Amino acid sequence: MLFDAMLQYRTRGLFGFLAEKTAVTYQLNVLNVLDDQTIYITKLALDDITRAPYIRRGFREDPRNAALTLRLDF
Repeated sequence: MLFDAMLQYRTRGLFGFLAEKTAVTYQLNVLNVLDDQTIYITKLALDDITRAPYIRRGFREDPRNAALTLRLDF
């Protein structure tokens, strides 16, 4: 299971400056919070000689990723 998180904070002024003219939004987005590394097998094949199954195609979830955004509204 994948879990994503978003945290947002809105205030007036940028670090205490221009409080009456500027609205500021800080936003933190985190994808794959638990850092799930599950491998999903999408295609299996059989070896022609030994008839043993092997993984032909698969993919893994993207690793944890975070982004911090600062938005100014004048």
